[in-house]
Amino acid sequence: MAKPVPRPHVGRVCAADAFHQGLPPGRWHRDGIGRTGRFWLPGGMGAVACDQQPGAGPPASRQPLVRRGRRRDAIGAERMAHMLVVEVNDAQFAEAMKRLDELIKDMTPALRGIGEYLASSSKDRFGSQTAPDGSAWAPLSEWYRESKRANKDKVLTLNGYLCNTIHWQVFPDQVLVGSNLEYAAIHQFGGIIRPKRAKALKVGGRVVSQVKIPARPYLGISTDDATESEALVAEYLAGAFKGGPA
Repeated sequence: MAKPVPRPHVGRVCAADAFHQGLPPGRWHRDGIGRTGRFWLPGGMGAVACDQQPGAGPPASRQPLVRRGRRRDAIGAERMAHMLVVEVNDAQFAEAMKRLDELIKDMTPALRGIGEYLASSSKDRFGSQTAPDGSAWAPLSEWYRESKRANKDKVLTLNGYLCNTIHWQVFPDQVLVGSNLEYAAIHQFGGIIRPKRAKALKVGGRVVSQVKIPARPYLGISTDDATESEALVAEYLAGAFKGGPA
């Protein structure tokens, strides 16, 4: 005795199917009454198979289909190319999504690695004298370069305080990289320094009313920094899903 065929789910004929059959997309009846079109049958482990709707439209030629990696003859199947079927275990998928949600709530382990990397990358720019985008820092003015006691040919370096105070701080959802020095921001963004109480400023042995500091970005994320940060996150998530150390 032939096994009963599962009843099809109510749904819509997709635009691609309707186009090949010369029909507009529309709703079809769960009992196979009405517009010609294919219907979906539930399969094991979340798999689905697509067959010609019984009793609707002219009979089609026999055409081998692919289902879960095995070829079979589908009597009355619509003429078509091989069909790819993806099996999804709903329970495993739900568990994976739950695990991912837990991981992204606290990315401290991954962000810690990113913070260490970005701080090191920022310090390297004092050696290359370049911004995160690779452009060279604005050179020192001639009079200021000559007045420096040390490191005359290095921009943003007199005693090395700015470079040596770059550090990182991590939180569950972000990592901060920077320096706590008072003059760190103006070197990053540029600006004009004016005296607060005195009438003038003394810089490099000269008395001036103000000093214009060009922006020389030493903090930021270069293309290489972004690539490495993405790799660190991917490595952390892969290890966490495999049960590795968090």
